[in-house]
Amino acid sequence: MKQSVAGTLDDLDLALMREMEINARQSYSELAGKLGTSSTTVLRRLQRLQEQGIIRFATIADVGALEYRILVIMCLNVRPGTVDDTAHRLTSYTAVKHVFMTAGRYDIIVWAYFRNSKEWLNFFSDGLGAIPEVTEVETIVVQKPMKNSWKYLGADDRILERPDTNRNLDAVDLALIKELEIEPRETIKELARRIGISANGTSRRLQTLIDGKVLRIVSIPNLPALGYNVSATLLIKINPGNINTVANQLTGHQTIKSVAIVSGSFNLFAYADFRDLGDMYDFMRNELGKIPGVIRHESMITLSIAQMSFDLVRNSDQVVRVPPDQTF
Repeated sequence: MKQSVAGTLDDLDLALMREMEINARQSYSELAGKLGTSSTTVLRRLQRLQEQGIIRFATIADVGALEYRILVIMCLNVRPGTVDDTAHRLTSYTAVKHVFMTAGRYDIIVWAYFRNSKEWLNFFSDGLGAIPEVTEVETIVVQKPMKNSWKYLGADDRILERPDTNRNLDAVDLALIKELEIEPRETIKELARRIGISANGTSRRLQTLIDGKVLRIVSIPNLPALGYNVSATLLIKINPGNINTVANQLTGHQTIKSVAIVSGSFNLFAYADFRDLGDMYDFMRNELGKIPGVIRHESMITLSIAQMSFDLVRNSDQVVRVPPDQTF
């Protein structure tokens, strides 16, 4: 079979990973039917891909649906020799979801989610303020997310589809999301047992959350296994009249995985994956640098990832209590 760029994945592996990018809760029999193989083969392949660290599964919930109103990206500089310790200390805070150690103007880039400004201010005073190694903080507040994609093998996600705002999540929904954050591919039967409602009710709730764009359950690849060896945060300054135009243009690039309109010293935040430094150089100089309206841009190459968490209910302070005998 044809080998991948990494030389370790064959056509069936790649086809299986492509399906799991779309929906990581597909059953072994569903996948076997689509891929023209047996359920046993699919099971063995998925187990191998997980054991080798080539893919992991994640439940990604919409932050707005869970009432997180403020997404802050913090670019930090710290005292020399303290990057690793500071990054790992930051992972202990519930609000902090992603922590990247970077090369460039900043040492660490942190993504944190807050429900209100009080939580945000408390984190700055009691969280960052309690870490003396932090010497500088550039705060970037996300105003409008435009793209958040984990697809590398199939059709790319572009503009984010907003969730069903007419549905208020109740305690059963939160309990279900929490269990899926723990184990995205848990069976309906086991999920029902854990949250205390019927299997039919559990199945209906889960499908409603997925159809309403509240949840995505996907696989996330080990990027070097697919030939992506360089990841970078991009901060972009744009003429005010071109912000939406440039943001929309960037969402169309396969290499760009996250795009958001932000406030602060820059207008756009983006996260991109490249095959190598030459690929990154070509994009920065020959594509991004030539987009009308772009005034300047900076890039921070990701050296290491201390944390990449998608848990918004698990380990949070949201109370999850399921009323007895509650169904769909």
